[in-house]
Amino acid sequence: MNNKIVLWSVAIIVIVAGMVVFVFYNNNNNNVFPSNTPITQGTISPKNATYIIDGKSVTLINGVSSVAAAPGSASNIVTQYFDNEAVGDLNGDGVPDSAFILTQHSGGSGTFYYVVAALKSSGGYMGTNGILLGDRIAPQTTQIKNGQVIVNYADRKAGEAMTATPSIGVSKYFKVNGNQLIEIANPNSTSILYTNTEYGFTFSLPADWQGYSILKSTWVGTPLTNVVAPNGPKLIIRNPHWTSSAHYEDIPILVFTLSQWNAYLAGSFAVSAAPIPASELGRNNTYVFALPPRWDYDYSLGYKEAENIISGNPLHAFDL
Repeated sequence: MNNKIVLWSVAIIVIVAGMVVFVFYNNNNNNVFPSNTPITQGTISPKNATYIIDGKSVTLINGVSSVAAAPGSASNIVTQYFDNEAVGDLNGDGVPDSAFILTQHSGGSGTFYYVVAALKSSGGYMGTNGILLGDRIAPQTTQIKNGQVIVNYADRKAGEAMTATPSIGVSKYFKVNGNQLIEIANPNSTSILYTNTEYGFTFSLPADWQGYSILKSTWVGTPLTNVVAPNGPKLIIRNPHWTSSAHYEDIPILVFTLSQWNAYLAGSFAVSAAPIPASELGRNNTYVFALPPRWDYDYSLGYKEAENIISGNPLHAFDL
């Protein structure tokens, strides 16, 4: 009789212990990560990480995710790595992270662009949330500077039809806070943005250039081979402090067609007697924008400020 009681007691203890283990295991494996939280286990590539887009987890496989728009739906939501990737430390751990653009569409006419970051550690990459940039925009460049992500792209004017070509230059700034990507105010929010829709570029100027003017002239090349002397537009951004008695440093921009620029680099003609070439500021699908050689060698008033403006990569081109 006593043996039966002992056996039953042991059996009950085993059953209770098994139930405790089951509940503990289930809680720790099914409820640690909500469905909208990025997986913490790193992946070897940002193209195979999980990101949060509009509150939903999106896991890329070789840069693509395709899931049903709704249960039983014939339409898929396709999220895809667009590129424009930049590399740099975003969370201060000394390890280079990545920032780039994802696109997402669900069969309609819209293609939505998001900026995301992939944080790298010894275990691999962990994706952040994505922040919407816009619908059918024209991305230009993505940069990481001083721990911040800078995304430059072209958008449409307010009220413009979606069929219009994006022509307004936009720059947005982001940083990582914890494991979250957040948008921040433009550190140059007091700056002025000159937009040229004729040739396709924007140019950022500091606030004290309020009242600047644009002078238009023509650059004329000197043939170095048996070619006809080429020429093209020259735009001068005039310092607003410039007067006839106080010549402040201007910022000149030479506009080349792509074929002219290639011929220039090949040595077919010169644009200056200086022994150094013009320096490229940016390009789009039609034009190359360049600084003339020794443009600041006259050491006019404010030339250092003009040089500092150029060193900040102020020109951003967009396709026409």
